Amino acid sequence: MRNPSAHWRTLLTAGLIIAALWNPGAEAKDPVKQPKERAKVGSAPAVLWRDPLDIKTRDLFYGPGGKEHMPAGKLTFLEEKFNGINPKFDARDEAGIRWGVKFGIEAQPEVAATRLVWAVGYFTQENYYLAELPANRLPNLSRGEAFIKHGSFQRVRLKRHNKGEHEIGNWSWDKNPFAGTKELNGLKVMMELICNTDLKLEHRVIYDIGGVEQHYYLTDLGSSFGKAGLTLNRTKGILKDYQSRPLIRKIHQDSVDFWYFERVPRADAKWIGEYLSRLSDIQINDAFRAAGYSPAEVDGFTKTVRAKISELNNL
Repeated sequence: MRNPSAHWRTLLTAGLIIAALWNPGAEAKDPVKQPKERAKVGSAPAVLWRDPLDIKTRDLFYGPGGKEHMPAGKLTFLEEKFNGINPKFDARDEAGIRWGVKFGIEAQPEVAATRLVWAVGYFTQENYYLAELPANRLPNLSRGEAFIKHGSFQRVRLKRHNKGEHEIGNWSWDKNPFAGTKELNGLKVMMELICNTDLKLEHRVIYDIGGVEQHYYLTDLGSSFGKAGLTLNRTKGILKDYQSRPLIRKIHQDSVDFWYFERVPRADAKWIGEYLSRLSDIQINDAFRAAGYSPAEVDGFTKTVRAKISELNNL
């Protein structure tokens, strides 16, 4: 069994390395060239899910990008971004990789959520969490000052933009190449498992992967691990709220009602539950450790995720 305290030191060391090298200068131009012609949706095979044959050994601490895809060297400020409600900006590391830097309440749940969704075979963005990121010599931002404490941004998510991956469109829950499949229904169940309450169209994105494949993503998973259901006061990353309701709202003879999605085929819910049951408690722990939660929160989230997985397995 992995030494928990050693694992926490790994997270801390990663943060210190990046923080020590963080030295944004004046606004810089992004050298990453955009494709001359945007690929068309349907011009390459559509892929939603791949069988995670290595699920029992997947590293949920570093996630889909692994340790090797963490930021390299110092980060250079590029531009402030104004989409969404959370303050954010883009930066570039010394390897020329562009990073989306978001700070605030969604940083922790987003990192944990992406790791669980990726673990069972779905595509997620590569991201990493830092408890703080120094803000010295950063150009004035129009929003985000409230998240600076003692000269550093608090609770930061770094999202990698891989070269060769380009956003080409959005997809509908009802009209897509996977409609009616267990893979699409499994993704719906995963959104219920992580309790993602922000499922709007702009977060359902199609990425062209070098013209070879087109991957169907659910992005921006930061509105996760709060209270389930359609509620005006959505919460994010709050353990007691995540524990407040079971995964399944109602069971029918051949289908299951969750809090957002209804009439999901019972067989499809059990199918994704079987994959989830292969994850060890250590792996689930790693997803929440990677997001910087306290040891007590890590334990609580892990037990709650396991309980929700058991609901699927008991169908």
